[in-house]
Amino acid sequence: MNNGTLEKNKISRKEMTGWIVAVALFVVVMLIPVGEVFTQQIKLSIALTAAIMSGFAFEILPSVILGLMLLVLYIVTNLAPAGTVLSGFTNPNVWAAAAAMLLVGCMDQTRVLKKACYGCMRKLGGSYRAIVISMSLVAIVLGAVIGGANLAAPMIVIAYALCVAMGLEPGSNEAALLMISSYVAANAPTSYFYSSLQAMGYSALQTVTPDAPVLTYGTYLYHNWPMIIFGFITIAICILCFPLHKKGKKDKTAKEQEKVATKQYLSDELNKAGKMGAKDYVMIVILVLVLIGLLTMDKTKLNIAWILMLGALICYLPFIRIGNPNALKAVKWSVFIFMGATMGIGAVFSAVGTSDFLAGFAEPLLTGASQNVCMFFVWLIATIANFFLTPLASINTLLPAIANITNGLGINSTPVFYMFMQGATNTCVLPYEIAMPMLMFSYGLCSLKQFVKAMGLITIANIVFLMVVMVPYWNFIGLL
Repeated sequence: MNNGTLEKNKISRKEMTGWIVAVALFVVVMLIPVGEVFTQQIKLSIALTAAIMSGFAFEILPSVILGLMLLVLYIVTNLAPAGTVLSGFTNPNVWAAAAAMLLVGCMDQTRVLKKACYGCMRKLGGSYRAIVISMSLVAIVLGAVIGGANLAAPMIVIAYALCVAMGLEPGSNEAALLMISSYVAANAPTSYFYSSLQAMGYSALQTVTPDAPVLTYGTYLYHNWPMIIFGFITIAICILCFPLHKKGKKDKTAKEQEKVATKQYLSDELNKAGKMGAKDYVMIVILVLVLIGLLTMDKTKLNIAWILMLGALICYLPFIRIGNPNALKAVKWSVFIFMGATMGIGAVFSAVGTSDFLAGFAEPLLTGASQNVCMFFVWLIATIANFFLTPLASINTLLPAIANITNGLGINSTPVFYMFMQGATNTCVLPYEIAMPMLMFSYGLCSLKQFVKAMGLITIANIVFLMVVMVPYWNFIGLL
């Protein structure tokens, strides 16, 4: 083995720190004495999960390897039967995520996304603010079908391409505005359009609330449509956080020059994309059919997974041929495996009693509190959990336990689910908490200070809007 290979295989300081933390967490938890409540099985489940989740935070191994490692460790330590550990992969909502990614991959083989984004940006004037607003409008239209979570990565890539093409400096307000807004705009539809992420969360809730009403696309939109307003509030926060120009003649001239240059770039990209063809219009028809399928879920009784999968599979029919091997590459099987693994965490925690044990720490906060205060604490628990667990892990482990407590207090589990999902998936103060903000931050165009400033304010605005607008609205429609 030569020196070059040795250097390449040398462990970094960050990796070493991550391994030390992971091992230390496992050892510390395993040293805690067991008792009547804190059983050996609960201790082992927490020790293994804490070690693997810390490994995920420090990125010591690919997420797919960490997910597989956790599943195998659950099985070989006899924490739960293999059927329980691997039950996440039989859940249709894990397949909904794969179907949505495949549908996005097929759409990416057409001109639909680029034409929609670049065309909207150009028509609204080509300024930085117009670009941000355009991303929001495109996210609403496409997020209605494929879900905001699946739209985030393409939107972030488009924003990055714009920043590079315009020669924006890393850390500049312009670059920070475009990059952070690309994620915020794409993520907003998850609050009011039912998608694979919400379906997975609701299935976790149903493990403790089997009589929970069926949640359909239309019902979810009816319950949460005011969050559309919040989506635009988050964009306004981004714009206010990153002022682009000071007053003055010179700045005004520079602003006009940048606007002209941006419009020219957008025009070039539209010309490069070419004219819309038959394949593009067929893709639009397929997306409309998928949307109709989502809107009629209550009639057809089809799970969101099969509606999205049918839409994606249609793209591969001989007389359509939109789907190809490149579209298949859009399906991140590592994400699929990690989702199944995190759902396995929930199944194991429920089987050995870990969920109830962890919920015991939250019970004093919820018991005796008013209904509105309970809603606040549900959001707070989910938000704090993001610092220690991935959103998928917290949804599958903590949400059922919290819902179990609120069920005992006579609180409808549906708004509890909404509040928890807001805290778990829509609040992010540090980049590592959620995968897509981490992707956006990894491009290096916005600083940590800029990220924390914008996302911190959005987190504060989130709970204020939920308590001032959404909780009263849920009371008004009889949900609370």
